[in-house]
Amino acid sequence: MGEQYAPEVHNFVNQLLEDKHYYFCDFMRDPPDEIPEGVDLDVFFESIKVYEEVTEKTVLQERILNNQTKYNDSKPTIKLDLVLFDSCLQHILRISRVIRTPKGHCLLVGVGGSGK
Repeated sequence: MGEQYAPEVHNFVNQLLEDKHYYFCDFMRDPPDEIPEGVDLDVFFESIKVYEEVTEKTVLQERILNNQTKYNDSKPTIKLDLVLFDSCLQHILRISRVIRTPKGHCLLVGVGGSGK
């Protein structure tokens, strides 16, 4: 019986060892150009926030860098300068998910001087 499942287990372990990351977020969709009249804006903007998988890491990095540029343009005295390595992307997505969750909270702990 064990020999019957050996190829499936082998394939599963190989997929885990590929170190493939899965990214999910709800800020990849752009808002529409026109907003219908008489619509509650809070409800309208929440409807375009769909929590979905991002298959391309480069697309996610571009979106985050775009948002960083918008932030830096809106706050000229405070500049945000992020280096988007894999661990940073994962933390940004976690923090984004926690902030958007009702009553969401988290504790960020880091090693001093590591930049993480």
